[in-house]
Amino acid sequence: MVRTCMLTSINRHVDKTFTRVIFVVVALRKTSGKFILNGDFIVSVYRKVIQISGVRIEYSGSDNVVERINCTKMIHADIELLVSGQCS
Repeated sequence: MVRTCMLTSINRHVDKTFTRVIFVVVALRKTSGKFILNGDFIVSVYRKVIQISGVRIEYSGSDNVVERINCTKMIHADIELLVSGQCS
């Protein structure tokens, strides 16, 4: 089964009371467990372009306020999208 989705996540957000900061990081992983983007204690801060099954995927980098993963074609491979966050 092939699913198409667009993910937009807020990378850094200060709540209205300014008492906490929320950090969110996204990662892509093959179902085998190998990370394609971010993961294994490595986070790409800058823009990055990767290829999965002949499909070009663009990642905005974690340094942007709005973090984006975009692709223009369907990915005919099983991958997992992981979202991790921390409040301080």
